[in-house]
Amino acid sequence: MRVLGIDPGLTRCGVGVVEGSVGRPLTLVDVNVIRTSHTEPIAHAR
Repeated sequence: MRVLGIDPGLTRCGVGVVEGSVGRPLTLVDVNVIRTSHTEPIAHAR
């Protein structure tokens, strides 16, 4: 099973994917941070 985790924020959004199965340790698949400029108006941040 793969699980996507999201940590939302206004200028940074953390995302991570782990994979695992019952009785087995989880394995990190990928992790990243999506950034927007702190000078950008919030209404324009995507």
